[in-house]
Amino acid sequence: MNRIGLSVVFKDAMKTLALALTVPAALVAAAIALPHKADAPLVGTRLPDFRAATVEGKEFHFYGLAGKKAVVFYFLGADCPIAKLSLPKLAALAKKYEAKGVAFVGINSNGSETDSQTLAAAKAAGVRFPILTDRQQKLADAAKVTRTCEALVVDGKATLRYRGSVDDQYGLGSRKPAASKHYLTDALDAILASKPVATASSSVPGCLLDRNKPELERKVVKGGPRLDDETPATAKSRDAEPEPIPAMTLPAVGKVNYSQHVAPILQEKCESCHRPGQVGPFPLQTYAHAKRWSAMISETVTTNRMPPWHADPRHGDFANDRSLTAKEKATVLAWVKQGTPEGDPKKLPAPKTFVEGWNIGKPDVVLKMEKPYKIQATGVVAYQWFRVPTNFTEDKWIQAAEVKPGARKAVHHVLVFIDDKTGRRGPGNGLDGFVAEYVPGESPMVFPAGVAKRVPKGADLMFQVHYTPTGVEQDDQSELGFIFAKEPPKEVADNVGILALNLRIPPGVESHRVERTFTVPINATVYSYSPHMHVRGKAFRISATYPDGKQETLLSVPKYDFNWQTRYMLKEPKKMTAGTKILVEAWYDNSSKNPFNPDPTKTVHWGDQTFDEMMIGYMDFVAEGNRSQQFRMQNLLEGLGQRRRTNP
Repeated sequence: MNRIGLSVVFKDAMKTLALALTVPAALVAAAIALPHKADAPLVGTRLPDFRAATVEGKEFHFYGLAGKKAVVFYFLGADCPIAKLSLPKLAALAKKYEAKGVAFVGINSNGSETDSQTLAAAKAAGVRFPILTDRQQKLADAAKVTRTCEALVVDGKATLRYRGSVDDQYGLGSRKPAASKHYLTDALDAILASKPVATASSSVPGCLLDRNKPELERKVVKGGPRLDDETPATAKSRDAEPEPIPAMTLPAVGKVNYSQHVAPILQEKCESCHRPGQVGPFPLQTYAHAKRWSAMISETVTTNRMPPWHADPRHGDFANDRSLTAKEKATVLAWVKQGTPEGDPKKLPAPKTFVEGWNIGKPDVVLKMEKPYKIQATGVVAYQWFRVPTNFTEDKWIQAAEVKPGARKAVHHVLVFIDDKTGRRGPGNGLDGFVAEYVPGESPMVFPAGVAKRVPKGADLMFQVHYTPTGVEQDDQSELGFIFAKEPPKEVADNVGILALNLRIPPGVESHRVERTFTVPINATVYSYSPHMHVRGKAFRISATYPDGKQETLLSVPKYDFNWQTRYMLKEPKKMTAGTKILVEAWYDNSSKNPFNPDPTKTVHWGDQTFDEMMIGYMDFVAEGNRSQQFRMQNLLEGLGQRRRTNP
């Protein structure tokens, strides 16, 4: 099939298309772009005629659509995770408005994506409208489009009337059960009714277009580049939100290339998620992969979205720290700025190997969800709970535990709780702590020799699973593998959740603080901390006041991200003496400024679902004399007492 060369015939100047489709990003933070400023270039301008080739090799003529009441142009991406989630909605809108005289046209301006890739993505989403190929970004540049997922609406006179998101259901790292603002349909309905478009533009999240020479914009201050989402630390009161992570000064690194300098960094910090079959939306294992996504790599590294790590480095030293050092960050940014040179492939590091089966080794027992759960293609899935009987005829001591999701790309996280029907774990039915977890990129739970966690005889396991749709339906049947200790342990590992059930977060409040205190009843050793809130969660801090009066911040998370349920594993276990006061603090943003907020007009209370809230500071610990029950009872009694004092 002969390809028709792309020829853009501008009769005026650079006047073109744009309307943006908001994009889901909860599980795809790595590829999600920052929203650009919601201005409106070219809105109100009559767009010139142009001709272009479709991905099927046919000719498209803009003014050949004469007689249509409106045209929607949409800039898509075949492998942009945001676009994959958004395309089904666009396909449905195209079908709905076809009978009303509205035409939809897709445009792929990614330089490295093939027509067959574009066609496959369109078919999977049910798209039937034509898609133009624009690998040299001529249409995108003329339209002032820099990202995928942007759409333009023009009226019957070829005048651009709106550019912006389709609606507000999806955003950077967030998704709502339903949209509350319908920008695209509002614009189309206004045009069809011969009325002014009330909202002419809106901000657009999306993936940066794949260009040969991406143009990067970085703020530079004395001493080196300043990361956009970092601000200087300032002195604050103890009750104030945690101080922001200080700005990082990047060193000069000279000339760098992929083979010698960048590949080792990607192997160490990225490949655990960004490889086939894992949660990362695209692989980063070869030079071609890294070059294709270089612009997005630069943006997400500059803004600290990738690699995902949210703890302030001034407080605590953690074994699973995924963050980049100043030199690593400078190297990656310099490589993109220098044009992504490959270097000598012979100097590449040896490929990193990953265990494809069970990372803990062959389990002694595998416990699986009773039947597969079908995950919808789009939207929001409420937290799902699955009861899995152990059928253990005696108490079992767990040396290692690993959760294996059945649909890795759609499983956000899994927490496995013990439901001890005997009540031997004390009040709370065991749901104040968990026995195992799955979080993308995290290692499974393995205790050192002589340490193990108990699962009681006859207990059931409760799998709490958070799913994030990816644009296609999937089935999940997650499973859990246990390796048993060969003999009863010398030390019993346990997990306690220091929580505040009396949540009452007022509507519209930008910073609402909640605290919970806990007095360590006996000497103990702490191995990890795990903050847990939902989408209104803003910041989190755990601190200690020791019996001698000394105070210490154990963990500070100034910018909490619900999309990453991180367990912060200490490099060296923390000894805590009896009488130590633990203070757990959480801050919530229930205002309209929070893009993740499903409804800023609601008063929010405790609940399982994303639109509810939680406040839990989990700690993995070993109590002296294996008296974890005393630890648990103290937590329960103090929690009840504080609830009575503070609950209105």
